[in-house]
Amino acid sequence: MRRRATAGLLGAAAVALGACTAAPSAEVRLFRDSVAAIDQAGQPLLDDLALAERAAYRAALREKAQANSAAEARGRPPAGEERWVGRPLGPGFVRDLRVPDAPFEASIGDPPGTAALRAGLGTVTALSAALVGLTDGTNADAAADDLVRSVAALSDLVAAGGALVGTPLATAGLKAAIEELRGLARRLADELNARRARELILENERQVEALLAGLKDAVPAMWTVLTSDLQITITANPRMAESELRAAVARAEAYRRLLSDYAVLIERAQAAWRGAVAAARTPGSLTLAAVAENAARLRADLEAIRRAQAALRSGQLSP
Repeated sequence: MRRRATAGLLGAAAVALGACTAAPSAEVRLFRDSVAAIDQAGQPLLDDLALAERAAYRAALREKAQANSAAEARGRPPAGEERWVGRPLGPGFVRDLRVPDAPFEASIGDPPGTAALRAGLGTVTALSAALVGLTDGTNADAAADDLVRSVAALSDLVAAGGALVGTPLATAGLKAAIEELRGLARRLADELNARRARELILENERQVEALLAGLKDAVPAMWTVLTSDLQITITANPRMAESELRAAVARAEAYRRLLSDYAVLIERAQAAWRGAVAAARTPGSLTLAAVAENAARLRADLEAIRRAQAALRSGQLSP
């Protein structure tokens, strides 16, 4: 998918504009390319977030089980059913494996919070592709089918993904937007034409804004979970070697930069969506020069993010 997204960015500058078109083709393509940039920047972060969410949940479960077993040993009432098997603060494991814990213990799929965010990103990606398909008349059926599936997946996950291991996801208005997007997906599947695309953009202005806002508002919670281990490591080891401390700080700063990049890209997609809405009201508002300028900026931004991601993976970070 990332190769296709990159190809879309490279081809955006060649989009021809028509002031009297029935749907805002250039603006919709810019929105699609902006969302593709979010996807390229966001997927590696979501991969890391899934690992961090699982680790934080398992650490909390472990601490709860140890505390309950210790309380029981002292003749005090435990705070829950979790029990620890092993040394009180040493090697051991949580006694029971419960079905609600399985998404956090599994090695496949995403845990609930990450899954909801990834599904939200998938929905806005499918929506942008479906709108391009409608305005251009290319692959419209497949794009509409993708949107129907992604909205259904997001609807199933939103309740479970209301928090990242106790850190609430700020998604005000997101549930209502998802319900309305479900209707959009059905209408897209039924009415595949450019005139209808323009109408759908105007009808769903607020819902798409809410979906993008939900992804952006989740960034602080992502930061908290991604850096929780680093915070514990630094604060719990006052005698940590200077080199180790600098490496931990550099890793935290790398996540801070990448998450900030991700948030900025979402803001640009929001601006691109507003441009598509404005063009749906008044076709032909985007110039060819503006399309080329935005495509060039997205390419440069994605290259910078790619380098930052590579540095994080390799551990070659500047302290």
